[in-house]
Amino acid sequence: MPSDRVHELVLLDAEPGHFAAYVWANILFLRWWQGGTGPTFERVARIRERLDGEHPEGVSVVYLVAASAGLPTPEARAAVGQLLARYRDRRACLAVVFEGEGFWASAQRAAVTNVRMQVADESALSIFNNLPELIAWLPKEHRKRTLVSISGDEFRTLLERVTAAVQ
Repeated sequence: MPSDRVHELVLLDAEPGHFAAYVWANILFLRWWQGGTGPTFERVARIRERLDGEHPEGVSVVYLVAASAGLPTPEARAAVGQLLARYRDRRACLAVVFEGEGFWASAQRAAVTNVRMQVADESALSIFNNLPELIAWLPKEHRKRTLVSISGDEFRTLLERVTAAVQ
């Protein structure tokens, strides 16, 4: 069933060249062009807190990390761990897509895995190599955990809009 809900993608916060945060319904999209810092994750934490109050059914979070992004700072990694722990029971899905290949992408994946292990988070976290893998996974998983539906086509359109956003 077609929907015009894709037009409800809203930019919540941005720091040009660094990151942008968008929301559609109860899905938070975090687009990173540079590695996260403590102050940027403080901003993300405020957004996440607001969404938690607005969506008791749960919130899915999608991190889209550009190949040009460096590793997050130690403060950012600590903040991610705090966010994982705080919203463990109210997060629907957590998806991370690392653009690029090789050592950089492997280092990013290792950092995410390390943070997740530190907080013993067993939520629906998946790390993807590309957007088609994410599109095949998230809509079904999100619906199962929140009862909020989004088609694969709708989700693809949202991802295209977020990834096409100018730094």
